[in-house]
Amino acid sequence: MELYTRVPNRVLLAPDLSVTAKVVYAVLASHVGNGGTTCWPSWSKVAAEANVSRRTVANALTELKAAGLVTWATRKRDDSLENASNLYSLPLQGELGSAPGAPGSAPDAPPSAGDAPRVVHEMHGGSAPRALELDVMNQTKVNQTKEPSSVAFERFWSAYPRKVGKAKARTAFATACKRANPEAVIDGAHALAADPNLPEQQFIPYPTTWLTRDGWDDEPLPQRRGPGPVRRTTDDKVRDGLDLARRLAGEPQTLQIGA
Repeated sequence: MELYTRVPNRVLLAPDLSVTAKVVYAVLASHVGNGGTTCWPSWSKVAAEANVSRRTVANALTELKAAGLVTWATRKRDDSLENASNLYSLPLQGELGSAPGAPGSAPDAPPSAGDAPRVVHEMHGGSAPRALELDVMNQTKVNQTKEPSSVAFERFWSAYPRKVGKAKARTAFATACKRANPEAVIDGAHALAADPNLPEQQFIPYPTTWLTRDGWDDEPLPQRRGPGPVRRTTDDKVRDGLDLARRLAGEPQTLQIGA
């Protein structure tokens, strides 16, 4: 195992790249031999080392591919029709070269027949077939009942502007994260809380309701109307009526109700 991993500044400092994508890149880079450009960890291994779900890994890989930082190829085992782990290519790692004196100074060797099955299809940019979906179909299926980490839910709960029904919200959050990236859900909660047109507490949807209807995809709230006319109490109306009667009778004094 390498003592450290080098990540190019083009990845680390990329302003348009999410933190999750940077972490997934770093995990992939940790599996690339010093001076090499390829690796082949499984989705489950990447997810475990990045401390995220497999779905989040898929989103991060899509983001990295769009940025031109990672490509991959699907592979099949020589002795079966089943897919093996993808073969990932990180071109920028090759530009780093070999660090003098670093462990594992020899570049990573191409997959051998024994430990890395043959490549059957390589992805090239946006025109490539949907290899990610094929990989999901042929590898072990994602456990759809597995809840996201409690840390992610607590981040959501802290951000959402109405704290009602935490137990039900936890279940709804787990279900929502099967449809969307947890980060998108959490960002949506932050956006709702920061909306300048957020209504009073009693009119904010319960967390479970908001999660069930994919509230993170909502448009910003419409602008709130200005204050309406001041409501007049019965005492105000009686006082005005008596004042009018006294003025008509030539008595300018105002009746003090409750005096």
